[in-house]
Amino acid sequence: MSYTIRPLASIDDFLRVFELERRVWTLPSGDDAVPVNLFAATVKCGAILLGAFDEDGSLVGFVYSFPGLRHGRLLQWSHMLGVDQPHRAHGVGRRLKLAQRERALAQGVARIEWTFDPLQVENAHLNLNVLGAEASEYLDDVYGASNSPLHAGAATDRLVAHWDLDSDKVRQLCDEPGRAQGICPPAGGRVAAVPVNRLRREGRWVVCDGEPDLTCEAPALAVLIPPAFTELLHEAPALARDWRLQTRQVFRKYLGRGYVATAFVRDDGGGRYVMTRGQGSGA
Repeated sequence: MSYTIRPLASIDDFLRVFELERRVWTLPSGDDAVPVNLFAATVKCGAILLGAFDEDGSLVGFVYSFPGLRHGRLLQWSHMLGVDQPHRAHGVGRRLKLAQRERALAQGVARIEWTFDPLQVENAHLNLNVLGAEASEYLDDVYGASNSPLHAGAATDRLVAHWDLDSDKVRQLCDEPGRAQGICPPAGGRVAAVPVNRLRREGRWVVCDGEPDLTCEAPALAVLIPPAFTELLHEAPALARDWRLQTRQVFRKYLGRGYVATAFVRDDGGGRYVMTRGQGSGA
């Protein structure tokens, strides 16, 4: 299936995005959605709002970011990336992010940052392996309680992805011919990553197995996460909260000691972040 990416600038466009937000995040009301008037105001002031349209002209995905200043650096803060369920796994998210990168570079902006749930396998793969972003910052319960059934029941902890748009790593993934799928070789393929937490299967679920190691000094660490965290949150919320609290300890400890999440490795049990010290492209 082919898709067209274009900027969104009209009230009709903004209304379509608002409805798509509610579908993607299954919001019972519009309370957690970005409203039309905010799109209208920020797009006039440098925000990037891009939509993906299918062959029938239906809006099936969008990405939204706005100008920001963090740690003294000008950037675009990417608040939302959403793709309607039937159109996922077709590369729409990657195409939207690449178009966002192109627009940001045209503005003279060299970095985009955003938050993502560290326990969502597909988000970790897209952000670190496909786009070449890295993460060196962890935020506790950044959005508070959510009305979305995708998030309700556990604290909205997030990693902050920093995407250096003109770095060698990102140019290799995004610009070189033949890299259309954007596969970043995991850092763990070059150096053995030492696991600092363990998991085990308990019935249907993968659960935390004991306390994590918070004292490791290896050059590369592996942080394990479970598969299907959203299902776990819905059906076994206590286990999901255990994962949130344990991985919060791990990320806060090792990011605070200078490690950076540089790649992600998926497997049948979920996946693992590869965190290296002194090998990232910079926080």
